[in-house]
Amino acid sequence: MALASPFASLEEAVSAARDVWFNKVDVHAWLQAFSAHPQIGDSTPSSHHATPTSAQLSSS
Repeated sequence: MALASPFASLEEAVSAARDVWFNKVDVHAWLQAFSAHPQIGDSTPSSHHATPTSAQLSSS
């Protein structure tokens, strides 16, 4: 997305995002992205990762 910017409109940005998400990101990256976030309705992530979050990094 950074390489494709700046965008002339919101529609152009959304189109570029769709192209990246559906044509350039592989299934493993999709699974990694979704596993890093809690499911709808959950208050905590379903899995804990060893990688610190930005909030954890900024508090150290």
